[in-house]
Amino acid sequence: MAKAPLRIAVIGAGLIGRRHIDCVRDEPGAALAGVVEPDQRVAAAVGETGVTVRRDIDALAAAGPVDAAIVATPNAAHREGAMDCLRRGWAVLVEKPIADTPEAGAEIVAAAKERGAPLLVGHHRRHHDCVAVARRLIAEGGLGRLAAVSVQWAARKPDEYFAQAWRMSAAGGPVMINLIHDIDLLRHLCGEIVGVTAETGSALRGGEVEDSAAVLLRFADGALGTITLTDSALSPWSWEAASGENPGIAAGGQAPYRLMGTQASLELPSMRLWRADHAGADWSTPLECETVPSRRTDPLPAQLRHFIAVARGEALPLVGGEDGLATLVATRAVIESASTHKTVRLGGGPENQPVGERIG
Repeated sequence: MAKAPLRIAVIGAGLIGRRHIDCVRDEPGAALAGVVEPDQRVAAAVGETGVTVRRDIDALAAAGPVDAAIVATPNAAHREGAMDCLRRGWAVLVEKPIADTPEAGAEIVAAAKERGAPLLVGHHRRHHDCVAVARRLIAEGGLGRLAAVSVQWAARKPDEYFAQAWRMSAAGGPVMINLIHDIDLLRHLCGEIVGVTAETGSALRGGEVEDSAAVLLRFADGALGTITLTDSALSPWSWEAASGENPGIAAGGQAPYRLMGTQASLELPSMRLWRADHAGADWSTPLECETVPSRRTDPLPAQLRHFIAVARGEALPLVGGEDGLATLVATRAVIESASTHKTVRLGGGPENQPVGERIG
């Protein structure tokens, strides 16, 4: 017997919220239960597509049954929206970051546990097949021991992107909007981050929030990583440009991730693997390049299908609340390190909730 579609509401109809709305409408296993958007201008635009838009969650709940909700509001409103949905017993997919502060994120995690409600955090890059293949390759020793990681995220956001005031506030900078994706993916691929040293700059845009960052990471197994970030430069080096996952960002085809091991190195998301044809190779050995097979995946629909399975109790979250909280803590450490000019040491992961500690 076919299962009834999961009735999913979308809370927030901004850029990512509208993409979630489209995914829900296109997914046979889901039915759009409604949309919440308090901004009348945005609500009117979404309503023109035939979607019923409510001003708040109370009005949405009064209009009909809801099984689950996707919280896609601005970062600072994640806690309020997620907590409201969890109190109603709905399964919740909260967009990244889980909240704007670790304290607010911890409240969401506690509420989900108390209610026994499924909670998934929207770090959608983990749903790329190439990520699953790369993680398996690393875990099986395909690169040898990981020595270093290099990541670049550089793009020039259009001026109209900043028309919404919150994107020029502390919660709306590229560290919390963009870099958090890379922090999460590196945790997923390389293990827990135990040390963060960073510098940020705002000279290009001149606002209160950063427009660029340079980050040094230390992983629990001793590997080091660097991330260069800016949302003010024209470049082909970003995950979105390389993967084609965001239709609003032009394809660049250049791999922004390089994972370097003692036996081989891997580019992502292109899955180009560089290695020698014999053991004991060194810098005098010519390297061979091959492309590791992986399926092309649209991660947002894949994440939605996973959320439906999680909401029905058929799967465990790929990114649960505690996992999303650990990523938030590591990302906030970038901002803390940049503001104090000190290294921030992190201890643990989702099993042992990390707490930032500055090293003088």
